[in-house]
Amino acid sequence: MTISPLAGKPAPKEMLVDLARLEREYFERRPNLDDPEQRVSFGVIGMHTFGASAPLKELQKKFGFEPERIAAVAKEVLDLH
Repeated sequence: MTISPLAGKPAPKEMLVDLARLEREYFERRPNLDDPEQRVSFGVIGMHTFGASAPLKELQKKFGFEPERIAAVAKEVLDLH
C-alpha cells in the first residue's frame, strides 16, 4: 500500500471544502424538474421496517445492504453531480 504524500500534513487549501457555500447551496439550489438530468431516479438504501430477524446475509439481501447495491446507489448519486 502506498502512503499518500499528504499523510500527516494539513490538507492544502485548494482541497478544502467551502462549508459556508456548501450549506448555502444546499438550502438555496433547486433542481430543474423539467431537466431529466437533474431528477433523482435511484433507490434509497434503508430499512422501511424494524424488528426483522433472520441470518445476517438474508437481511442484507432483503434490505439492499449488499456491497454491490451500495456501490451502485453511490455511483448514481455521484453521476448526478
